[in-house]
Amino acid sequence: MNAIKYMQILEDLKEQIELGGLAPGDMLPSENSLSANYGVSRMSARKALLLLSEKGYIYSVPGKGYFVNEPRYNKHILYFDETDFIKRYVENIKLHQVDIITAPEDVAAELGLARSKKVILIKNILFNEDEVPIAIDTKYLPYDRGQPNIEDEIGYATFPEIITNQVSLFSVKKELKIWPEISDKELNKILGLKESCPLLVIEQKCISKDDKPIAWGLMHIKKDYGRLFAVSAL
Repeated sequence: MNAIKYMQILEDLKEQIELGGLAPGDMLPSENSLSANYGVSRMSARKALLLLSEKGYIYSVPGKGYFVNEPRYNKHILYFDETDFIKRYVENIKLHQVDIITAPEDVAAELGLARSKKVILIKNILFNEDEVPIAIDTKYLPYDRGQPNIEDEIGYATFPEIITNQVSLFSVKKELKIWPEISDKELNKILGLKESCPLLVIEQKCISKDDKPIAWGLMHIKKDYGRLFAVSAL
């Protein structure tokens, strides 16, 4: 019953905030008051308030209580899901290159490796339903002699799929950077472009819980498919 009740408290307060019944700066009822009004333990009332705080609806002032937060319409949460991008636009994926190479300077820097260290390079070309290349995906992983033969096993995999055998995904942090870039001759050839044109570049890095980079890569996407989605945060 308590589990249901704390969710009821959370939803009731959330609705009041969203409908304007509780305005930014207003003080919320105390834990004791919520506990008495809803007939639940003080612990359940506290849990509802903590969840509202985590969602950004309210904030706490030590010794005073909880207050309604100001909406942050100028702050946006950006969504980029590699798997969703593939499901939406990609019909076929072809392995372009897989190799073990000495880490180039930029790759070594991103993965925190010495220049003499080896990395696994994996390049895949992504095609639409008309078999037209729309993106090239390049991934780098530190090379470990004890790993299985990558050429035989990897095919195409998203970052989570690549690292899932090394670490728990719950312990991995992912960094994302996005920028426009004009294609060069190599990209023009791979993507079937007659001349240089704008591409969207998605840089992804996976970092372990001890802040060690475990995978890094770039996805170059043709401009017609480089659409990103963001929503305003509370």
